[in-house]
Amino acid sequence: MFTIVAGVGFFLAFFLGQFGRWQFGGGVSVTLLDIVVGGFVFGSLIFLLSKGRFWEVVLTRPAKPLVFFFFACLVSLLVNMSWLRPDELSVSVLYLIRFFVYSSLLLVIPFFSKKTQLRLLYAIASAVLFAVGIGFIQFFYYPNLHNLFYLGWDDHLYRLFSVYLDPNFASVIFACLFFYLLWQLMRMKIGLRRIVLGVFGLLTVIAVFLTYSRTGMLTLAVGTVVYLVMSGYKKFLFACLGLFLFLLLITSDVKIEGLNPFRTATASARFDSMKIGLAIFQKNPVFGVGFNAYRYAQHRYGFRPGGAWETSHADSGTDNSFLFVLATTGVVGLLAYLYFWYSLIIDILRRRGKSDSFSSVVLATFAGVFVSSFFLNTLFYPFILIWLMLLYSIRESTSP
Repeated sequence: MFTIVAGVGFFLAFFLGQFGRWQFGGGVSVTLLDIVVGGFVFGSLIFLLSKGRFWEVVLTRPAKPLVFFFFACLVSLLVNMSWLRPDELSVSVLYLIRFFVYSSLLLVIPFFSKKTQLRLLYAIASAVLFAVGIGFIQFFYYPNLHNLFYLGWDDHLYRLFSVYLDPNFASVIFACLFFYLLWQLMRMKIGLRRIVLGVFGLLTVIAVFLTYSRTGMLTLAVGTVVYLVMSGYKKFLFACLGLFLFLLLITSDVKIEGLNPFRTATASARFDSMKIGLAIFQKNPVFGVGFNAYRYAQHRYGFRPGGAWETSHADSGTDNSFLFVLATTGVVGLLAYLYFWYSLIIDILRRRGKSDSFSSVVLATFAGVFVSSFFLNTLFYPFILIWLMLLYSIRESTSP
């Protein structure tokens, strides 16, 4: 019963996207995904503790690197307590707790059966597939977010953004879905189900291109190449890349800034965002400005002097996940964060079997998202973070 409720919860959270979000004052927000993940993690921990399996949870492979990064983040906040207001410190601590709870999926999911794990993944993938369908409707009937600009969302003219209200993050989520569909497609025998799955995959790829997000397109290309190479399907490489190039050509419009793949305005804005991140890091190189205190640091140092900094979603981070960690937790936090991801990836590579196709899709997804994280803060975007944690956890419990 617990896992059925969890599956429904994950489906609804991913299906509703940003519409399952409640915004409170002071930059605090709670999402349906927060509630679902929190309930799942704590419910799982209570069950495992009641069975006397506490030390098994503590001794799981990802536990040590995760705890290292958590304490690095905590120290970064303690060091910066002198300039953070009590409400700002509280908000930052709350988001640190949220990140730790999300990441704790790594500790509890391996204790569920493979059938249950794959059902959770299927529920999430199905919800994102519905989001793709909603995205096509939105693209034709609601082509911009101008009406929600006052809530901190950008306009995103003539782009597909679906329930995630941001074409860039939506494109990366859709790319992750495509890798999952590709994995399922390659495992199926020729028949009606494979044809239907192929159509879903093609629609997902088209959706990525209709976001007009170069980051999403790059994520899609990198992940697809990694998966096909690692799975031994190299002969399909040129066909897939040819399809991607064809879709890029037919969906682009150099006369409209948002639809122009060679546009420079967004690239310039991201470069400026990264310069701000580096400037903040240089002022606080060892422990940073405090985990998730980036918004307050930008205002403190005069990079965001107006009133919009408190509501704008863009001001909460910088367009590079690793630079975000560097600016907020310093060199100490970045080293702990790199160790966290390194331990996960090296574990997959070391224990990957010759016929382990699931490890291939995990590595492909990781590769695509990591590339995207240099241009977008995807590693801390909840919907993408959950996808990564779930994929690794499934692979962890199904490999030797």
